[in-house]
Amino acid sequence: MSSLPAISPRGRQESPRVNTPRKELVTEYTIKRRANEERLANDRQAFLDEAAARAESQRQRKLEFKKDIEAQIESQRRAKEAMRQDELSPTRGSIMQTVTDDASNKQLARQKARDALLQSEMALQERQKHKSTERERDQNEEAATHKKLQDERVTEMDADYLRRKALADSMAKDRKIAEKQRRERSLEREAKLKEERAIADEIALIAERQRYEDEQRARAEKKLIADVNAEVARNSGRLTGAEKAAERDMRREYEEAEKIRQRKELEDKAAARQRLHADIEADAQKRQEFSRTRSSDRSLNSTLGSRSGDRAAAEVNAVKQEQARRQKEYRAALEQQIQEHSRRRFEQLQS
Repeated sequence: MSSLPAISPRGRQESPRVNTPRKELVTEYTIKRRANEERLANDRQAFLDEAAARAESQRQRKLEFKKDIEAQIESQRRAKEAMRQDELSPTRGSIMQTVTDDASNKQLARQKARDALLQSEMALQERQKHKSTERERDQNEEAATHKKLQDERVTEMDADYLRRKALADSMAKDRKIAEKQRRERSLEREAKLKEERAIADEIALIAERQRYEDEQRARAEKKLIADVNAEVARNSGRLTGAEKAAERDMRREYEEAEKIRQRKELEDKAAARQRLHADIEADAQKRQEFSRTRSSDRSLNSTLGSRSGDRAAAEVNAVKQEQARRQKEYRAALEQQIQEHSRRRFEQLQS
């Protein structure tokens, strides 16, 4: 059985370890409490045994005192009887008086001895009572001190637990903030890459359209020259069979090239539309005006493709300039939209 916690010379308990488990503290406290209860029970039983012994001694003294009183009464009765006899005989009376005085002196001495014994016993009982009171007070003070130290130890453990919990909560909050910032940076990078891909697709589409326009213009110029030469030859009546065959081959080549160009343009437009479909849906309001611009460009291309070679040769330069102007405006507006979106996103992240 373990004893109470060690007390330092200055009366303070040595500070316990903070990392002691609560279950171990409860077990130690239970063992000490049971030890105190057993010690108190033993002290109480010893006190009861001592009180019973004192009561028995007092009862014996009372019996002896009663016997002494009865003896004194009997002695006084005999003395009175002797005094009555002494009245009849003066000599006998003086002798009996002397005997009576001696008996009274002895009785007085015994009474004084009994009084002194009672006083000593009362003083002993008072001292024992005082010791019992002091022992009980010391036990109460010791129990109060132990309870106070135990409460302080539990309070320190609770404070340490609260500090650890606050630290863990703070670290978890910091991790959540860091994770949120990481996700936001990742989303920002993805949005930036998406915008860059959209710009690259737009640039590629513009370059492809420019190449198609150059090819179309070259074909139109070539056909225009061939048509002019053929018209001149027909008017002059000097067309040969080889020239007619060359004219048919050129016209057939032009028609096939025109069909291939139109089919290629439709395929490229469909592919570009599929690539940009997601971005256009996510940013429909911002790109509505530019979608109309692209639609007008497509209508111009269709109109240009459906016109005859001679009219295309006359209008190719004007169409090219108009498309270049619109493409430049669209690119500038698109870059402005991207910069504005990036600025708003940065402000949201800062806030």
